[in-house]
Amino acid sequence: MRLAAAEHQYDKRLARDRIEQAYFDVSDIRTPEVQMECFAIMLGALSRLDNDDQLEKEDGFRAVVKADLGKLLDIVLKDTADHISTVSPVLKVLAADDCEVALELASRLNVMPRRDVAYESVASVLVAQPYTETRLASVKKALECITNVDHRARATVALLGALDPNPTKSDWVPHLEEFRHHLLRGHQLGHWDCWMVRASAAAKCEFPMELFVDRVKEAASRVASPLEESNLYFQAAETLAESAPDRAQSYYDQGARVAATTPFSTAATCKLFELCLSLVGRAMAPLARAGLLDDDKLSRHARLVDHLPGIIPRIRVLNEFAERMWCAERTDLANRVVQEQLRPLLEEARLVHASVARLAIAIAFPLCACRISSSRCPFSKICPMWKPTTRLSTQLCLGLGIYQVQSLT
Repeated sequence: MRLAAAEHQYDKRLARDRIEQAYFDVSDIRTPEVQMECFAIMLGALSRLDNDDQLEKEDGFRAVVKADLGKLLDIVLKDTADHISTVSPVLKVLAADDCEVALELASRLNVMPRRDVAYESVASVLVAQPYTETRLASVKKALECITNVDHRARATVALLGALDPNPTKSDWVPHLEEFRHHLLRGHQLGHWDCWMVRASAAAKCEFPMELFVDRVKEAASRVASPLEESNLYFQAAETLAESAPDRAQSYYDQGARVAATTPFSTAATCKLFELCLSLVGRAMAPLARAGLLDDDKLSRHARLVDHLPGIIPRIRVLNEFAERMWCAERTDLANRVVQEQLRPLLEEARLVHASVARLAIAIAFPLCACRISSSRCPFSKICPMWKPTTRLSTQLCLGLGIYQVQSLT
């Protein structure tokens, strides 16, 4: 197809013959997945090569290739379990060629998370193309079809990364405002608004300063850690450094004040300390099994965890620590960590924002579910084979423990 593209510049007949030969060569491939990917490559090359639709009017190559692709997709989707990895190359080509067909293909995938990934891919490919009202409507539809609201928020932020290399992104900028309501977390809102200020200036569109200030306040109200908040203010300061230096200095000072409240200046150092606490928890498991883990050691561990900036890192560390206590057959210690440390953090996460609460509960749910005392649910009487470490007990606890975390959602 590259040779055909080169030949098309000086001899369209040679290019037509080469495309025809390539089509027959691909038609001889017996493996449906390989044949489908080859047809996808052909379709993408034809879309770039035949800008004036001259070849399409004379020979209808793209229509033939798309028809064959449709037949192969029916076969592959019927016989394949992991739809997204199989059809991803085809999906991106179709999104660039025919957005309606791409959206229809995304809706045919077999599992909801795979459909969500497919819709995200379609939206990202569409915004990388020149702006049209049809593409805008398709991007809107793709985002709305993503069922998981947290995934939809991440997909919306990902649009900015797809727009950055687009030489015509200025045409998209005035129409992006309607997607902002999909964002949930504070860092997502901050990144979106700072990008919009810079892109609006490049596109010569007005972005009111009062609106930006209000949105920074909104984003700051949804952050889950001092580190996120300081990064938000620093990002806002960088965005306004040229257009409003006084306001930028104010945001920088706010970020510096917030950053001074935590010993960790970057997410990398925070993650390193989190990994160190994971090793500490691993070393404490044998002590717990031997009955040597007293209140003093537990309180010292709790003080170390309190140094972590933010709710989510603390929940991750405490959840892992409680899991180690559970595996060491010290369910009393696991229950204590859940009741005294994890549950207050879950309540705190719920007060920040629903998206933060969902992430926190997704991390801590197995332990919260397993914190069922034998007096509430005497598994040993229901099932004589029950032990705290068996897979059956874990499944039963997960099934019944959902009632303990429903109040947190």
